[in-house]
Amino acid sequence: MHRALAILELLGSDEVNGSLGVVEIARRLGRDKSQVSRALRMLADIGFVDREPRTLRYRIGTRLFAVAAKAVDRRLREESEQVTARLAALLGERVEVLVRCGAEAVTISSSAPGQMLLAVGWVGRTQPLASTAAGRCLLFDSEDEEIARLLAVVGIEGSGPQVPRSLDEVVQRVRADSARGFSICVQESDREFLAVGVPVRDVHARTVAGLQVCGPQRRMEEAMDETIRQSIAAAQVISAALGGADGRPPTLPSEGRRVGTGKAGA
Repeated sequence: MHRALAILELLGSDEVNGSLGVVEIARRLGRDKSQVSRALRMLADIGFVDREPRTLRYRIGTRLFAVAAKAVDRRLREESEQVTARLAALLGERVEVLVRCGAEAVTISSSAPGQMLLAVGWVGRTQPLASTAAGRCLLFDSEDEEIARLLAVVGIEGSGPQVPRSLDEVVQRVRADSARGFSICVQESDREFLAVGVPVRDVHARTVAGLQVCGPQRRMEEAMDETIRQSIAAAQVISAALGGADGRPPTLPSEGRRVGTGKAGA
């Protein structure tokens, strides 16, 4: 079992680009070639590695990808439920974690303090990518052309007075948010409503989810700096549970300097 796990770890590591032959795997692991060959045959039989017909080299198998994807998805949901509950109790605002599904963002976890009856969200609700804080975080890794293609499907949604009015404005706000590492939406999804979003990243530093804190603008602005700090910390807890970490730390607000919220996307 240890030998098989060592092979899978090697084939899945960043230092391996593609596939490796039996001799190279044995050399890198410091193992006997015949032992490695037997382990590879066993792993190939159950679909955890694939053998390339032409080169006879081995690479990570499709079945292992499927198992890993399910495990990451389950871990993301479980960790999100715990983190959103803690953060909602700490900040006194609604907290959600969303993932991208096609051209929309879907809520997979939502928590709010019990007394805030009107602020309670629900799992499975879809939200716009362009005018929500978590939605814009989910666009951080996208090229301009991909953003345009996604928005061509659903358009630019949002009922607030400061919702983006054009594709160029959406892209501008996404790039500004991405540069500082978190997003702020002021009166975009709704009037007098403010949301802060932070990306959740996987082991490859790819954005797999967005965490957002949202509530009435006046109340949110009173605790903006603390909300940003706590949101970043919460998103990093989820990222760490997925084996990831932010390669580019967000730009934290300095002590005594409030993050500007006078203009949408600012």
